[in-house]
Amino acid sequence: MAEKVRLAVVGGMRGGAFDGAIAALSDRVVLEAVCDIDEKVIAQWKERHPGIGLYTDYDKMLAESDCTAVFVATPYPLHAGQAVKAMLSGRHVISEVVAADSIEDCWKLVETVERTGVVYMLAENCCYMRPNMMVLN
Repeated sequence: MAEKVRLAVVGGMRGGAFDGAIAALSDRVVLEAVCDIDEKVIAQWKERHPGIGLYTDYDKMLAESDCTAVFVATPYPLHAGQAVKAMLSGRHVISEVVAADSIEDCWKLVETVERTGVVYMLAENCCYMRPNMMVLN
């Protein structure tokens, strides 16, 4: 079996909604770190997941964490910049929608993927809803 993905969540408040999904994937994913600027959010993660890396500074998390992938769940104007930083540090990225709020930032995402060779995924789940899958099929 392949090595587990060591996941960091940036945006602990919104990212907390995915705690169950992370647990369901425990045979393939291990929660490595969480980053949020709100100390109360960090305290909640610490209570639920003792032993993970906890950060209030994104750059510090990227510098110190052993994560192999970053889940971006912050306010959407931050998504593109945080995704680019993670990819430039060699991490794969899964990002909530929206990916970016300008065409220029969209191109930065594309160019960074091409330059680094890491995987970037926009986690748009509406395309997997039953009606949309019916139309596709």
